[in-house]
Amino acid sequence: MTARDLFHTKRGKETQKHCNNDPSEFYGHSAIMFYYELDPDKYAHCHLEKTDFTSPKGFPKEMVTAILSGDMAEFGVNQDMVSGLLSDKGRSRYKKQCKAHAAREKAYAVRQKANAAWTKANAVCQKAHAAWQKADAAWTKANAVCQKAHAAWQKADAKVFWAIFANVKYRAKAWCV
Repeated sequence: MTARDLFHTKRGKETQKHCNNDPSEFYGHSAIMFYYELDPDKYAHCHLEKTDFTSPKGFPKEMVTAILSGDMAEFGVNQDMVSGLLSDKGRSRYKKQCKAHAAREKAYAVRQKANAAWTKANAVCQKAHAAWQKADAAWTKANAVCQKAHAAWQKADAKVFWAIFANVKYRAKAWCV
């Protein structure tokens, strides 16, 4: 059973349901027995795990073909596969790319946290800005009232001043002309 069989056929979707949609079970004997509708009692002796990938020997030819063509790619990778299917140079490159991927994942996680913190801070900022706008509007209204009061005070002050100034006896001597 290949990834194409499991993920892109009606029987494969039924097999996934049979495995409770648990990817760790997609590789197992139960999934294969279900997919091919094999009698578990008849094939009980076949429940052997093939973990030596150093050679195609011992694998069914369909499995070798599926591995070579990439049809197993959606199944994932285990350490036995890395050790057996890749050369030393391939394993080295695989490990470097996995480390780079892990670093990218870590950076992405940090970025996600930073974005979440920014979103929270931005929400606080928006609330603060809205509060500031309300306060500014209230200040503007209060300032207008203050300006009117000040103008009224100046007018009253001027009226008192000029009324006193109008009486010559209250003027400075230089202005008593």
